[in-house]
Amino acid sequence: MSFNYANPKALGIRMIDRFGSNVTLHIKTTGPFDPVTGIGGDTFSDDVVKAVKLQFSSSDIDGTLIKMGDFKLLLDGIITITSDDKVTVDGVKYVIVRPMPLKPGDTRLLTKAHCRR
Repeated sequence: MSFNYANPKALGIRMIDRFGSNVTLHIKTTGPFDPVTGIGGDTFSDDVVKAVKLQFSSSDIDGTLIKMGDFKLLLDGIITITSDDKVTVDGVKYVIVRPMPLKPGDTRLLTKAHCRR
């Protein structure tokens, strides 16, 4: 028995569009390293998307894996991010500690991003 995730995915996208705010994703593309100049070819492309910012509960904050000030972003499932990427929220740039796709089966419904300053 299979489940059609099209409706839950569409609902998630509508909720993020309705209640989310604009954030800027800085997606890293690794380029070649030039040993002569010592300069790497990594570049970042910026993409403005809608996301919902959620706080971790105080019981989740352990000071090691989740630190005070960390938060989660809920993003559309079509967005693919890695821990090399960064995000700007309310004018402040954060690193993505851990991307956490919500993906039952082959359908990615949304992506949670654990963010830290």
